[in-house]
Amino acid sequence: MSRIARIALFALLGLAHYVQAAPVTIAAIDIPGLLEPAQNGAYDRVLARLAELAGEKWQLHYLPAKRANAVLTSEGTCAIPYDLRHFNETRADSKVTLVASMPINVAKVYLFTAPESAPIGEIPDKPRFIIGVRRGLPYGQDVDHLIASHQERFLVADSEDSNVRMLLSGGISGMLAFLPDINNYYQTHPGIPALVFDKDKPIVVYKDSVVCGSTPENLRLIEQINNGLTQMRLSGELKKILGQNYIQP
Repeated sequence: MSRIARIALFALLGLAHYVQAAPVTIAAIDIPGLLEPAQNGAYDRVLARLAELAGEKWQLHYLPAKRANAVLTSEGTCAIPYDLRHFNETRADSKVTLVASMPINVAKVYLFTAPESAPIGEIPDKPRFIIGVRRGLPYGQDVDHLIASHQERFLVADSEDSNVRMLLSGGISGMLAFLPDINNYYQTHPGIPALVFDKDKPIVVYKDSVVCGSTPENLRLIEQINNGLTQMRLSGELKKILGQNYIQP
């Protein structure tokens, strides 16, 4: 082999090593207490442990929900937290085939109303009952269709805090929010009174998973996540890391 050929071979081997060593990027919806740019959230810690078990390095790219949705559907980049069932129902524009990991946790959507009100386990069919929702968050096919077709009954906000304060001031009649997200909101806003909801009647139940475009690299990632989650469930480590964010299925 000539000297030039050997140099070229070494260069290719070095490039292959670089490509293999490049960390996987996962788009993460920025959710206080669960997925945070400071990487202190419960799901951040679960993913860090899963990467450790797999002997890998994964990078999280924190995005608003609407942008994370766009990245997932247009590029097939892995993203968290999503439930493939509800995502496929509500995202007919997806250009890629998607696959999902085992769920890390369960998330439940409830209708919350003001303190001392009666709990409501469904979305009322009342024109003057205005409900606050979060911009970009998917609430399942039926609810998303209702929001799109009856926009006058829903107020779209960019944060949980905006909806809570509108509810407490009487600006809206109720708000849709996820457990465990709302529990983390209470932790960071200790002066906010507990809102009312019917714990036995969630509007939607989600299985929070990592969802990816179906590529060989991503399928390998999903397998690593599933293997790690199985191990963490059996040892009790998953529930311990999730702490107050653990939601009973």
